[in-house]
Amino acid sequence: MAASRDRVGGGGLSGSFSRHGIDIAEDHIATEAEDQWNRRVLDLIITGDTEALQALWPEYAKQARVDMGFKHVFLLLGALGNSYSAANLLAYGPLDGTGAAVIH
Repeated sequence: MAASRDRVGGGGLSGSFSRHGIDIAEDHIATEAEDQWNRRVLDLIITGDTEALQALWPEYAKQARVDMGFKHVFLLLGALGNSYSAANLLAYGPLDGTGAAVIH
């Protein structure tokens, strides 16, 4: 059986989370700027543009206050040999004010 290149990683996107209880129906990304940063980075992940992703990483981590400084994505990239052709975005949305995505 051939080895699979599927990998799973866990971690968040933008990091401005709500510090109080919220109604899930009213949950939203904390700021429009963080939502735009998340979408920009997700586009790079989906297209497999690892060079652009690495170049944008420090600014994204700073501007969107990214969970763990986005290091979890680069651990996953290391497991993939820093190369993959594309990814599928299965879902993107708020999670207590932060950005969250499910990507395969």
